[in-house]
Amino acid sequence: MSSSLSLKRLIGHAWALAGQPSSRRVVLLYHSLGDNPPAVTEANFRRQLAWLSEYASLLPFEDLLGENTDNGLRVAITFDDGYAT
Repeated sequence: MSSSLSLKRLIGHAWALAGQPSSRRVVLLYHSLGDNPPAVTEANFRRQLAWLSEYASLLPFEDLLGENTDNGLRVAITFDDGYAT
């Protein structure tokens, strides 16, 4: 496991222990999908989407920024470039 992934998981666990507000907005940024770094494998991406569809509201980025309700976890997914993957 990479050190940056370990750090992200540690921050996530600390956030959970600290208690979360009833409303949380998150933007997930992916580079690409594939089998070589920094890509996320398709299988991992599908698992992440399955978790998000169960525990969060997936929204377009613009809607995430404009929404002002306090209704749990809301997530937008973005990719940082225009690669075909």
